[in-house]
Amino acid sequence: MRLKGIKKVRSAGGKTYLYVRRTDGPDIRLPDLPTSDPEFLRAYTDARETPKRLGGAFKAGSIGAVFTAVIASEDMHTISPGYRAMIRRHADDIRTNYGAAPIHGLERRHIQQDVDSSSAPSHRRKVWRWAAKWAIRNGFIENNPAESLSLPRRAPTKGHPAWTSDDVNKFRNHWAIGSRQRLIMEVLQWTGARISDAVLLGPQHIGADGVIAYEQQKTGGMAYCPWFCDLPTYADEMETDRASMHRTLDARSSKHLTFLATEHSISRSAKSIGGVVRKAAHDAGIPKSAHGLRKYRATRLAHAGATPHQIGAWTGHESLKEIEHYTKSMDRRAAVSGTPSEQRNGKVTEFLPKNPIKSL
Repeated sequence: MRLKGIKKVRSAGGKTYLYVRRTDGPDIRLPDLPTSDPEFLRAYTDARETPKRLGGAFKAGSIGAVFTAVIASEDMHTISPGYRAMIRRHADDIRTNYGAAPIHGLERRHIQQDVDSSSAPSHRRKVWRWAAKWAIRNGFIENNPAESLSLPRRAPTKGHPAWTSDDVNKFRNHWAIGSRQRLIMEVLQWTGARISDAVLLGPQHIGADGVIAYEQQKTGGMAYCPWFCDLPTYADEMETDRASMHRTLDARSSKHLTFLATEHSISRSAKSIGGVVRKAAHDAGIPKSAHGLRKYRATRLAHAGATPHQIGAWTGHESLKEIEHYTKSMDRRAAVSGTPSEQRNGKVTEFLPKNPIKSL
């Protein structure tokens, strides 16, 4: 497999480094990993999709120049791929909006206003803090204008709504096996993986026991999903979902190191996957996102009587609080009366509030 736009640079010591060639800024160094490694492919895709800046190169001493230097720095390779992608997204937005402004004129009130107006204020604050510390350490500024930033108070939301079985069937009726939309949806719905992990999954993650196992980009913890092995008892009724996924995988025109690669054998980015699913769902009359498929799997497992430990092993959630967050929309009427699988497993009470009166 040949990757386009890669430049090789050999050091004085004879070591070779790989960079993605950029015409609008510094070349972006890639991690020192085999080119077939999923993390390398992820970094390559992120670098290729970094948006081009408006108005050409930034002047020295500008906010844009500092954030450009941050993105191209060695420090970016010391953090996880998921965190790196998040920094790059916000850095691109900051450069677009404030790139021409001088860094020495930047004050806390300016950054606070930007954080308050961001759609993801927590992430935005993290990026400003990370960049400011880097700028101080490398002599661009002396004082940290990103200290003591607060987050805006906003009404709590329910987040991305979970897909239902009807939604999944509706999507299947609209998008036939063989389409990229169907393939992406099926892998996401079965694994319950975050998009950042799903884009890296491939045959190399399948063990001899028929279980697919992978290290999560966000947390570093492991997640496990039954791929070819017998399903656990609580998942007996989910065989249809798994079979549908395998049919879509078998229908691919070409095979690749990652299940969700493009027709040209290039790994997709998490951002592109999210856009594909959102548009495809909208076209099928389903106003929901890719993240809702992760909730779909967690909710189905909860309905089936899986314990919090079993749900966490499958989806990768690491705490009961996280699992309850994703399963809180479970049908309480069914939980009280008991479905056949819940009666068989005796797990209903694990998903009821500890104090039902206070929860009303």
